[in-house]
Amino acid sequence: MQKFKVILAVTIALGTSTAAQSATELLYNPDWGIGIIGPARSETLSFPDKAITLYDAPFGNKKYVLWEINNYYLVFGSEKEMSDKTVPSGIVNGKDWIEVTKGGACLKYYQQRGSYFLILIYSSFQEFWISSSELQKVNFYVIDWMSFLLAKKTGFYPATEKGLVLREEPNPKSKGVIWLKNINYLITLSGKTEGQWAEVKVTWPRFGLGGKEVAKSRTYYKGWIKMLDDDGSPNIWFYTRD
Repeated sequence: MQKFKVILAVTIALGTSTAAQSATELLYNPDWGIGIIGPARSETLSFPDKAITLYDAPFGNKKYVLWEINNYYLVFGSEKEMSDKTVPSGIVNGKDWIEVTKGGACLKYYQQRGSYFLILIYSSFQEFWISSSELQKVNFYVIDWMSFLLAKKTGFYPATEKGLVLREEPNPKSKGVIWLKNINYLITLSGKTEGQWAEVKVTWPRFGLGGKEVAKSRTYYKGWIKMLDDDGSPNIWFYTRD
């Protein structure tokens, strides 16, 4: 298991779900999420020293706590298990993670009800909810995928298997400029958005022979892409280990 320092990630879901539902029944994309939670004013992506309370339902009862062991495993269990340092009830499944930077992974969030967030759908058949008040105690902030990607601005490539169509206007019926079909298209955001669409500049090829960047013989395009899919998941991503 690869070691990751931890940040929490959030998904503002459309509709409702339970932890036991299959991915095909969900109205959100469980492979992604549409936001993250991380330590405020810090570039260090690490889980807080304090354990975070997990609830059995929004505004429900305290069920377990979530904590990190030896800066390596993120686990959940009772407070007694944590204090006695015995085997915890569970360990966070890798499917509940997404890497957002070298050495930094995030824990997906799948649904929001008021100030509570549903997490760990792959790690347990039980529902586990975390509250915004718990996050505030450890100085974590919440940012949605749109804001996260806009802040990063550049270094993106198409994240969908079928690629993306660069269009003249932010509309699926607008004239297509070029089909962005692989990772050799470098996407840079201008910062201008309209709904799920973003204005971009595209550079091709991103890489030359042997993976080295080349300055000559490049082509540049401008237009709009659908940056977020209908389920809120990103249609573009970036290399986390550059």
